[in-house]
Amino acid sequence: MCNRRGAPYGWRQWLLSALIIASTTPVAWAFWYSAPD
Repeated sequence: MCNRRGAPYGWRQWLLSALIIASTTPVAWAFWYSAPD
């Protein structure tokens, strides 16, 4: 991963928001429910 702007928390903030968005998509729900326990 390349360092953008050199912000110490920039990539963490992006990753966190990406995870939140991804976890709210129907695709994510389908993946979690289809995964074997």
